[in-house]
Amino acid sequence: MSSRDDSYSNHRIPETSTVETTRIRDHTAVVFVPHFGQTKREQELQHAYVKSHAARIGHSKRRAWKSAQPQEPAAGNPQELRKSDYNILMPHPQTLLSESTTDPFNNDECRRLSSLALKSLDHTYEIVWPGNFPTIRGSALRSLIQLWKRITVQSDLAFHTHVAQAASLCYLVSTDPEVKDNLMKVRINHQYISTKLVREAIGALSEPASDDLIESILRLGANGVNIIETPIVSKYPESPVMECLRHPKLYGRFEPAMPHFSILRHLVETRGGLDGLNPATSQPLQIYSLAMASMHGVRPVFEPLATYRYMSDNLRFDFDRQAKQFLSILGRGWLEMPESQSLFSRLAQRAALLTAALDQTMRAGQGHLTYAEVCVSAFMLKHDLCLTNPSSSFDDAGPEIGDELANICRLALHVFFEVVLFPAVGTYAAKPRLASELRTALTRFQKRKDIVQYFKLILWAVFMGTVAAEDDPKLRNWFLVRFNLMVIQEDLGWLALKQQLTEYLWWDFTFEERTRDIWRDACDRTTRGRR
Repeated sequence: MSSRDDSYSNHRIPETSTVETTRIRDHTAVVFVPHFGQTKREQELQHAYVKSHAARIGHSKRRAWKSAQPQEPAAGNPQELRKSDYNILMPHPQTLLSESTTDPFNNDECRRLSSLALKSLDHTYEIVWPGNFPTIRGSALRSLIQLWKRITVQSDLAFHTHVAQAASLCYLVSTDPEVKDNLMKVRINHQYISTKLVREAIGALSEPASDDLIESILRLGANGVNIIETPIVSKYPESPVMECLRHPKLYGRFEPAMPHFSILRHLVETRGGLDGLNPATSQPLQIYSLAMASMHGVRPVFEPLATYRYMSDNLRFDFDRQAKQFLSILGRGWLEMPESQSLFSRLAQRAALLTAALDQTMRAGQGHLTYAEVCVSAFMLKHDLCLTNPSSSFDDAGPEIGDELANICRLALHVFFEVVLFPAVGTYAAKPRLASELRTALTRFQKRKDIVQYFKLILWAVFMGTVAAEDDPKLRNWFLVRFNLMVIQEDLGWLALKQQLTEYLWWDFTFEERTRDIWRDACDRTTRGRR
């Protein structure tokens, strides 16, 4: 036997049988003897050898690939994203290197992402999506982010829906036309693939839908059919609750896909409601449900999570002296409401407590709540207010409540919530609708003989209507005329006006500048009338 053969014989790898050689009458015979398999230790060594070999190949290729690429700005801010002419291959769940950035064993072209798309995905994981989970922080949030990334690797459906939504969200905040064009291409491509996969998954359902399928439909629905290109920017301060629910404006710029929401309603019912889902799926879904209810003026589709209700019911306020002084005036006008409006009176008094708590949190007063606690309580209060809406059908808002006073209370409270306590995703579509419906209710209420009894409430409601109509000059003018007449009728000065508005619901931070503008416009109108 040659030296080459000797080298091979010295490097044995265990097999399923052994080979023995025996000399019989000067002839060499080869005899195969049954073998009882590898020992556990031999199996471990063989697996370790295979993994080590694959890792060395992957590492060397990864280093060569990185050294050949141009340096780009770090990911994190979509404004810094730039066009890239090379792709990154997302890992495949069936390979050994599923944790790595690139995988030499993965040849799936559908998972090949440009650097731009990958950075958008990373920005969405780290910055945007955590805003949908106000109650999760720290290590729990980091675990959730890792879960999203792992699901993206393990599920083709999740991969395409995540990429589609990430491209859509980053498209909205990008200012570079070339970047926007490339992100739109990524959005369209992966949205098409994910829609196809959703249809196939729904068609093959033989049992309740998985969390993966429900979450993917939610993300497709939240992406919307069309994008509202022009961002809506208010010149007035926005509620700090927006900091807890980060990036609601981004979702508000998508026109919601109602068919997706109808499918979600059915699939969630088969799972026994939101509490039957994984929290990573149920929390954004309940926020989306409440946003849809706010946008269309109907009752929420889903009952809130039991954990949210428990947290809200067991919230304890520890007001400091300034908060107590604020509460001595805030909301006391609702105590004079008739028994027929007791439901709205209770909701308004809860809103007054939460507004004082929000003010205390913002100025970091002693004993203040966290923004997450305020946000959860505001969510539950907004949900309870939406339950007073006349209909639960998205196709038909249904008849209005027969009691005009109840309609005025309900709609004005909705405006206050949209501005102060819970600026929902649908805020920017809800306010014009609320202003229009409030005008109708006020017009009908003017015919009542007891209107004088509710003068302060009507003044506050007219003020809320003016705030809601700030982006509609014609509608705002209608409210300004009524507001001006009522101020002149009572001969109210600035301090007296602010006092009366505070007796119902008010917060300086969001209403001070608005009220000064309304007051100035009303005074200008009076001056022109005297001329």
